[in-house]
Amino acid sequence: MAAEDHLQGAQFHYFAPGEEDPKSLYVNEHHKVAVTIPAPFDVGQGRNHITPQGAPIRAGEMTWKRKGGTILRVEVPSLFQRRGIATALHSEAQRIASENPRIPQPKHSNDRTKEGDAWARAVGGRLPHRKKFE
Repeated sequence: MAAEDHLQGAQFHYFAPGEEDPKSLYVNEHHKVAVTIPAPFDVGQGRNHITPQGAPIRAGEMTWKRKGGTILRVEVPSLFQRRGIATALHSEAQRIASENPRIPQPKHSNDRTKEGDAWARAVGGRLPHRKKFE
């Protein structure tokens, strides 16, 4: 199954700094893009809650600094990893920033996990040296 198949019916949502994300407990302090996809199968979420196949489900989000554009977080639940979702989030964030000069282009951080480093190399762009962790 191709990455495009997993993103069939995907809806991207941009949240500006200070804008509330209804799926979050916090007001957004930075730029954020989230993606919702139709659940590919019945998905258990928390205690006694099941999202049925085909119902919209949050499959990931990416946050980058309001000034400078450094990527702070890319979150994709393990259930949806390796399906092109993080790459699609990055592409959507780049597209949104290119269409609005007030939104900085997302830039890779030097504070990356091993998995984040591999992903950053895959999507391309300038890669600052990665911090060494003790």
